[in-house]
Amino acid sequence: MIARIGIATAGMILLATSGRSQTVPEAGSRALWDSEFLRQRPAPKTTSAARPEVPRPTATRRESVPQPLGGALVGLTVWQLRRSAMADEPGARVLVHSEKGDQEWTPERVSANTPLAEGQRFRFSLESARAGYLYVIDREEYADGSFGDPHLIFPTAKIRGGRNRVSAGTVVELPSWDDSPPYVWLKRSRPDHVAEVLTILVTPAALEGLRIGPEQLKLSAEEFATWQKNWGADVKSLSAPDQAGKAYTQAEKFAAEGYQDLTEADPTPQTLFLVPAKDGEPLLVNVRLPIRK
Repeated sequence: MIARIGIATAGMILLATSGRSQTVPEAGSRALWDSEFLRQRPAPKTTSAARPEVPRPTATRRESVPQPLGGALVGLTVWQLRRSAMADEPGARVLVHSEKGDQEWTPERVSANTPLAEGQRFRFSLESARAGYLYVIDREEYADGSFGDPHLIFPTAKIRGGRNRVSAGTVVELPSWDDSPPYVWLKRSRPDHVAEVLTILVTPAALEGLRIGPEQLKLSAEEFATWQKNWGADVKSLSAPDQAGKAYTQAEKFAAEGYQDLTEADPTPQTLFLVPAKDGEPLLVNVRLPIRK
């Protein structure tokens, strides 16, 4: 199990529900997905000279944006924490208190398809272009293909006060910045523990019967299997290799802390998932995070 709340260091292999995955390699497709994702975010109120401009779609903004891609987009960015450098935005650094004294760390985007390393500091952020209620479930995967118990790692009362309503521009980042320390690390539970599998779920209405508390919640295996069966789909994924290695921005940090939403002028998630779900249907994505041998 990912220690305390999961995060990733070097990257991951992106899988669709029920093991059905489709990778879309065309750069033009990613540009189209980015354009659609950004169009659903709010427009920037002001333009900051320190923040790089992202081309904004020319289509007229509407309260309900059509889905020409044939589904809804969900974004995930995996961050590896490294020691801060002079070039990093001061407002985007993380101050970590430890027995060795205060240290500044900067989250850095990670490429997909890179196994996780034990002992490394990780964070990850999620954003849904479609409004709904976000849930994140973590399972361990073993060498024989079996899985551990599903645990709900978001929402919890420690993160955003348990509020899991999201919309385009709303960023949920794990763990909370209020946690001490504000990162997590990967730890094998046993020698044949080969991967973590995160299930990202966005539902149009809040799920009933979940007792949200300060800690992770163990879910019923039967109920979780029903979600996978009913809401699983052939999810497509696209990463942004040109964004890998880029440092956290102040806008991303402020959004993760809940002070503002991301806008069309801010970076898109490192990996986008296209879920073929109609309006009013839940979105479900499985993400496999392999552990480095």
